Amino acid sequence: MPVNHNSPLPHAELLRSIEDEFVRVTSDVLGASCGRGMHLNTTTAPDTQTANLWFALEFRQFENAPMVIAVGREECLSLGKAMASRSGSPASDEAEALSRIAGSWSQVAEALAAFLTVRVKQEIIANPVQTLMARPAQSRPEHVTAYEVQLPSTQRIKLELLINPNLLDAVANLEPGAETQTRPAPSIKNLDLLLDVEMPVSVSFGRAQLPLKDVIKLTTGSIVELSRSVSEPVEIIVNNCVIARGEVVVVDGNFGVRIKEISSKQERLRTLS
Repeated sequence: MPVNHNSPLPHAELLRSIEDEFVRVTSDVLGASCGRGMHLNTTTAPDTQTANLWFALEFRQFENAPMVIAVGREECLSLGKAMASRSGSPASDEAEALSRIAGSWSQVAEALAAFLTVRVKQEIIANPVQTLMARPAQSRPEHVTAYEVQLPSTQRIKLELLINPNLLDAVANLEPGAETQTRPAPSIKNLDLLLDVEMPVSVSFGRAQLPLKDVIKLTTGSIVELSRSVSEPVEIIVNNCVIARGEVVVVDGNFGVRIKEISSKQERLRTLS
């Protein structure tokens, strides 16, 4: 369980769930990067004064209320070099090692955004992770939890997670059943700014899973059986989200899809998780 809470905070269940998800996804990301099963363990006496690198994980819907990961520079470089060693291309300099670390935190931020999306039933988007050289100013005292992780070299590094109470307030206000302030509808003028934005649209006819031994045997003329029958509708995917289903048609010699069903909001949220 998280330790060393600075002060009693509201939304205790929400706080625990975010911390638990942070531990889970960070363990997975670092484990994949460093080549071994790794797990964050809570430790005592968090001291962000010893950190000299901060990584801000901010979400577009909750700007100015980031989650912040604080870590010592040398420990951060050790973690970056462990990742580089695993990939077979050791980091050539400090900047590359820090870039690898920031990339890992970006994966964590994306996973946390998906977690919050499911929780509040609205799409939450992670902003690019910012690497800071100074501790970010907070309008309210943050909640701090300290963690320890062991590298393959047997070296242990410590990091702290700082959660802004404003983030907890904002997430809680969006949760189903929460009382929220009435927000003005977006103006037509603002909507017009988005109408020319291009979105990637793809059509999924089906999927299949094959053992590697079968994949390498594929040649010209091979047939791969998909998971969808010919009578089932195909999926229309926009920005990795299934928004509709339809049937395949031919238009002027080109394939097309006639939309027959629009996915519900709840179903679209499930495809994002």
